[in-house]
Amino acid sequence: MNKDVYITIRGATKKDEESFDQVVTKVRGSYHYRDGVHYISYEEPEENTDTVIKNLIKLTAISMEHTKKGTLKTCLSFEEDKLHETSYMTPFGELKLAVKTVSYEFKEEEDNLKAELTYHLFLNDESSGLRSISINIDSLG
Repeated sequence: MNKDVYITIRGATKKDEESFDQVVTKVRGSYHYRDGVHYISYEEPEENTDTVIKNLIKLTAISMEHTKKGTLKTCLSFEEDKLHETSYMTPFGELKLAVKTVSYEFKEEEDNLKAELTYHLFLNDESSGLRSISINIDSLG
């Protein structure tokens, strides 16, 4: 896998039994591998400002961690059948989050990484619904 990568992240939130809200992020980023962990970093512009949010995704065969730094700050951990609690810092204050990962799959190929997970998100101890994330990392060049 090359250092330069193209990242596609698809996130979906189940609204009801028949419909989903979906968000797709496509960006270029950087990749490196160390001690059994795949590190993917990228920046995304923050809505309605000139600032960026720095993102770091750590992928292993059994877990994923997503850290955001900027005006939004959090570190979400995903590990099948485990509940992880964290805080989500916004310019308007802190929110208490928890994620309970239902399923996690990771696939590694020579020039591609894929991670798919489904999880329940809890915001201030109340369910915010079932969500899914699909991450595809392709080597550039």
